[in-house]
Amino acid sequence: MSSFPVPDHMFDGGDLDCGSGLVLLIRENMLKTPIDGVLEMRSREATVADDLPPWCRMVGHDYLGNTPGDNCTRYFIRRGAAKAAEEEKALAEDKKQAREYEWRLRIRATGHLKSTVYCRNFSWDSGQPASFEEKDVHPCGVEQLFGALGASLCSGYATECAKSGLEMDDIEITVRGKLNNVLAHLGLEEEAAVTFIRALPHMDYVSLIDRRERTRLSEGEAARLWGRGEDGVERQFYFATRNQPFAVREIIGGRKVREHLRTHGISPGCSLVLESIEQTQELHKPGSAPVTISSPSGLRLYLNRTQAGQVVVKSDVRQGPQADAGQEDNGE
Repeated sequence: MSSFPVPDHMFDGGDLDCGSGLVLLIRENMLKTPIDGVLEMRSREATVADDLPPWCRMVGHDYLGNTPGDNCTRYFIRRGAAKAAEEEKALAEDKKQAREYEWRLRIRATGHLKSTVYCRNFSWDSGQPASFEEKDVHPCGVEQLFGALGASLCSGYATECAKSGLEMDDIEITVRGKLNNVLAHLGLEEEAAVTFIRALPHMDYVSLIDRRERTRLSEGEAARLWGRGEDGVERQFYFATRNQPFAVREIIGGRKVREHLRTHGISPGCSLVLESIEQTQELHKPGSAPVTISSPSGLRLYLNRTQAGQVVVKSDVRQGPQADAGQEDNGE
């Protein structure tokens, strides 16, 4: 049994650390805790144990300690009275600083088609602005941008899951993109406007399974398949070369993913051949023609024939003498 008092308010900080937004959440939740009341914060970030006690002393709260919880650590803080009047102002100031924060990076040309990026305690190499090759020594600038966007979404989603108490086995995001005018980006067209990112339709990987059955895989499904190409290099099927055999060795993901891909006829040990990449169809059911029902407002339903046969359409259109008399006529 815990020796800490029953908290007056509780929140989950997920895997945030004190330098990436956790302090803002603590301040905001502390305002929901009465003076001399106890705030419980749950966290999965190990550095909080070292950073939280000195922060509490600095702002006038009493750090009561921590205890292990269910896949987290439970921290207990008693709200102090000395600086209570300043807390709302301090929270507003912290939010203002967060909105105005400016990230700074330094980039140097460090070789042929290579630049090195420096920021804080990190450095990494970037290749040319854009590349059309299958292999390069360094990722190009466009790939680094898309990678940063995808990583932000992936990490942000994981944090929200942790704050909600959800345990995630695996999170994977596929990012695709193109430039409206890559020639302008490469400096091959002068005075051309550059619109950097535009949306792309979802694509299907039309594939042959064991050279017998054809199926259509989504981009996400293709990324789940890990194996070896004809060149002996291991990769995701997402990066497979067309018209070359690909031996599936592993399915990345949990039980549901494996069961779903099994409905396509795909399991470890099978062979795939990527025939083409085409824009996604409305239904992944070859041979079934859907019945489409559209409304004037643009709502569109795709049903099979059995489902469509069960639809009853009602109309309130007025017809004949009843309409002239202002009476309603609901027909089926």
